[in-house]
Amino acid sequence: MSPFRLLAIAPLLLLAACASTGGGSGHIERANPSSFGFLNSYKNALHDFEQGRLMEARAKIMAMDRTRPDYKAARRLLVRRIEPARRKMLQFYLDRARAREKAGKWRLAARDFGQAAYFSIKPKRWLRRQHLLEMKIRQLRFDLLRRTLQSEDRQLLGRPRAFTPPRELADDRLLSEWRQERWDAIEERAQRNYSHAARMLRTGFPELALAYLHSALRLSPGDGPTMRMLEEAKKRLPKEISLAPPRKRPHHHVNSRNAAPRRKIRVQSAREIRRLMADRQWAKARRYALAWKQRHGEDADAILAALAKQARRFSEMGRQAVREERLDRAVALWKKAVTLAPENEEYRKALEWAQQMQERLKLLRARSDKGR
Repeated sequence: MSPFRLLAIAPLLLLAACASTGGGSGHIERANPSSFGFLNSYKNALHDFEQGRLMEARAKIMAMDRTRPDYKAARRLLVRRIEPARRKMLQFYLDRARAREKAGKWRLAARDFGQAAYFSIKPKRWLRRQHLLEMKIRQLRFDLLRRTLQSEDRQLLGRPRAFTPPRELADDRLLSEWRQERWDAIEERAQRNYSHAARMLRTGFPELALAYLHSALRLSPGDGPTMRMLEEAKKRLPKEISLAPPRKRPHHHVNSRNAAPRRKIRVQSAREIRRLMADRQWAKARRYALAWKQRHGEDADAILAALAKQARRFSEMGRQAVREERLDRAVALWKKAVTLAPENEEYRKALEWAQQMQERLKLLRARSDKGR
């Protein structure tokens, strides 16, 4: 394999190293240039720099053999272009991260601290800031979910009592059926929350698993599998997340008064969904397929499987676009993959990585143009 072929696939090596800290941190680990000594040349460092891989370019120059004929040119590149750009980008992301954190935009701020860590010679400080923000986000989400589940469970558990018959209707069959329907709904919700908890545990959110498991035990006390999963979730809980009852705090809800009302989806046939797929209306096709599934429509599972397969195809095409260093195309393709499979963390992380690389490259080029 030629050095240039290896250079072309370097972004994929970086993509595979994306950190995963509870929903995707966006920080990219740097490849060790000493592992690819023959790639440490002026041309390769310049190419990395021009493609937005500034710290990889810097690392290659720092690892270069001083006896190489292109060493002096590489050092000039480092001193005159890479280091000034690195300091400017570091300051840009730190300023934006702090502003976003102050404005309460924690997820965006965490992402920017991750970007700042990439441009920093000593990234641990900014990675720590990113991690703490992500933990605050997870704590807030956990508190909101458990409050909501507690409230909903209280209402649900009160429904069978409403059908407690008076003495005169003690043997009434209809009242007994209505009451049993309410108990069946409680049992179904307990099973559903157990399934939600298992998924949260698999995807790295033990605190959300705990919220769902506590709900399942309120609805179905003493259930053995639920209690065993509860113990496992407690073992995996990050030390920064508190199980103490959440404090009452004012919520700044997003104003949704101007949002368009959601229309009820009426799907007539599987053919209607396949037409949407043929017309590449992916978001609408997925919504209709899920609605069709709820109605136990014919071929619903096959359609959803076809949409999942299309999402995988878009993801693979996105990877190929990265190999070809076509970031705009990669972003567009991974957006489609996420549209079809929004629950897939791999697609989400890939999209976030590509968007960050895209932004970084645009910022570097804009600053380079200003400097001319």
